[in-house]
Amino acid sequence: MGLVIPFVAVLGMAVGSFVSAAVYRLARGITVVRGRSRCPHCQHVLGAADLVPLVSYVWSRGRCRYCGVRISPMYPLLEVTCASGFVLLWLASATPAMWVVRATLFSLLVALVLTDLQAGTLPDALTVTGLMLATGFAAAGWSVGLNQALVGAAVGAATILVIVWASRGGMGIGDAKMLAMIGAFLGPWGALGTLVWGSFLGSVVGAGLLLTGRATRKTKLPFGPFLAAGALLAQWTVPLWLRFVGLGAPPGS
Repeated sequence: MGLVIPFVAVLGMAVGSFVSAAVYRLARGITVVRGRSRCPHCQHVLGAADLVPLVSYVWSRGRCRYCGVRISPMYPLLEVTCASGFVLLWLASATPAMWVVRATLFSLLVALVLTDLQAGTLPDALTVTGLMLATGFAAAGWSVGLNQALVGAAVGAATILVIVWASRGGMGIGDAKMLAMIGAFLGPWGALGTLVWGSFLGSVVGAGLLLTGRATRKTKLPFGPFLAAGALLAQWTVPLWLRFVGLGAPPGS
């Protein structure tokens, strides 16, 4: 047991490193499955010594070993964030299978937030892949159950599509795919809870930006980050609410 936490942390850093590379490529329309990693400035192909999570950044003092340009601190910060998230999720999960499901969702949400902020898009490579993984986990009995996952995906997609129709484009199809993915992980109540939390957080942030003059009523905010935060909150609050109203917590929560 003493070695599990360090292993989980190292795995989280490795996943964070992969997420950072995937986000960089997806935001620029570059395939994730082919091609070597390169320095974004000099385009030099990176070797194994350049890709060790956190260690490479510290060893090179935050600069590219080939051109000397400073590397964004976002990369080690993301690796530490994923390591911390993986450890916290491990401590909060009753079984290893539950942790795998939660860590997968967490990683996908982090990647979607960064891609939405950088490029204003929620790529199918993340949402559709996440939907398939969630369905597989449910079929294996690791999460909410296959029926709940399918209904959750349908509820998530349909809810956003209705909002898109009613608001004449206030949200995008990418948001619908993202909430469908979340619904497949968390079930229908989780999808609805995510939308409630996401809308609340978006309203609070939007009001704050308006009051401080950093945005106008015509400013469009990416909704992906709010859906991601809503999913994390719904993951913990929805089971509590279901127990409170006497419906019981969904399987896998």
